[in-house]
Amino acid sequence: GFACTEIFFAFMLSSAGIANIQAFVGAFGFTALTYYCPFAAYWKLVLQKEGTSMVQKICYGLAFASGVLLTVVGVYASMVGMV
Repeated sequence: GFACTEIFFAFMLSSAGIANIQAFVGAFGFTALTYYCPFAAYWKLVLQKEGTSMVQKICYGLAFASGVLLTVVGVYASMVGMV
């Protein structure tokens, strides 16, 4: 019953422009939890110790920056779809 209700509302709201709002929220939440928050937590907990190479720090910094860039691009694309 629940899955049928979800599918019904998904089809009903798909033409109401809700997809862009969902993409906007997903650009923040999904990319934060998947891309840059884990790298920030790992940086804080593990990479601050002595003995970590500069190459490893640079790689994790680039991964963090790419996650932030992905968030910015996702937010921009969903905002363009809403306006």
